[in-house]
Amino acid sequence: MLLFVWMVRGVALPVLVSTLFAVLLYPLFTRLEKRLGKRAALAPALVTAGSILVVFLPLSFVVFMAIRSVRSFFSSGFDQKILDISDWVVRQLVRLGGLLETVGLETSPEKLRETLVTSAQEGGKKLAEILGGLASGTPQLVLASFLFVIGLYFSLRDGKAVARRLAALLPFSAPDVDALFSSVHATVKGAILGSALTGAVQSGLCILMLFILGVPGPFLWGTFAFALSFIPMFGTAPVTAGATIYLFASGHPVNGIVMGAAGVLIGLSDNIVRPWVQGSQDHMHPLIALLAVFGGLEVFGFAGVFIGPVVAACALWALDVYGRSRLAGSSLRLPSTGS
Repeated sequence: MLLFVWMVRGVALPVLVSTLFAVLLYPLFTRLEKRLGKRAALAPALVTAGSILVVFLPLSFVVFMAIRSVRSFFSSGFDQKILDISDWVVRQLVRLGGLLETVGLETSPEKLRETLVTSAQEGGKKLAEILGGLASGTPQLVLASFLFVIGLYFSLRDGKAVARRLAALLPFSAPDVDALFSSVHATVKGAILGSALTGAVQSGLCILMLFILGVPGPFLWGTFAFALSFIPMFGTAPVTAGATIYLFASGHPVNGIVMGAAGVLIGLSDNIVRPWVQGSQDHMHPLIALLAVFGGLEVFGFAGVFIGPVVAACALWALDVYGRSRLAGSSLRLPSTGS
């Protein structure tokens, strides 16, 4: 068993993520299975195909538009934009008087400008390297997508039987196992739906505002905002703040003020959409949820945004079962009587 786990460790992650999506889609799958009647065997394939149409095709379109936006952005005077923004930032810092000396940064405006330009150019190179890495990693992406689709199909088709087998193997009572499965389902629903819908709303609003206010590459930065929306504490703030600075630096202060106000509202939308979607989720302490997301990102990469909360839910369930078993054991002890 250990040898098998070690052998598949590099390719098991897409299947694990597909299992979580199967848990989310299982109610839809069961309803479709009942409607199909004698053709119920087609339900796993139909749900899997529908998921591909709903998720993979739009995702492919987003990736294509993002790459196109990158090319357009870097070919439309990128270096000059960086110089303009750096000059504006230096002017604002100079206007603040001795702020740089106050915080211990004794540097000339020319040196600061050179640092800003170098940092921005390095950031552009890193972005190009990331996109190049995505292109070179196409075979791995195709393999991961294939494993995800196959895993989703078999998780839907055989998930109920596997769950019964797992429930029989676990050394816990039936109510405890039911509580575990319910907790995992609620956590998966909250983690996937909450994060996805929040990201879609925030990135959609970002793209709309960037397009209206004339920021170059709105689709690129909107896609970047979607990825950042999955990470707590950051969210879409880097994109909206950067767009605000760009608009001020390019001589559009009114648009910059509008973008700044829109950035605040876009950030606050997380506090509306996510709680609304996660209303059916088991309540998890915010600190534990935060640690689960960042820990999942550290161990599993981007998929850890979904896997981390599930692991945390299982840990909390185990702690609850252990605590109740200890409490039950102590209640069975008879009080000692004096002779």
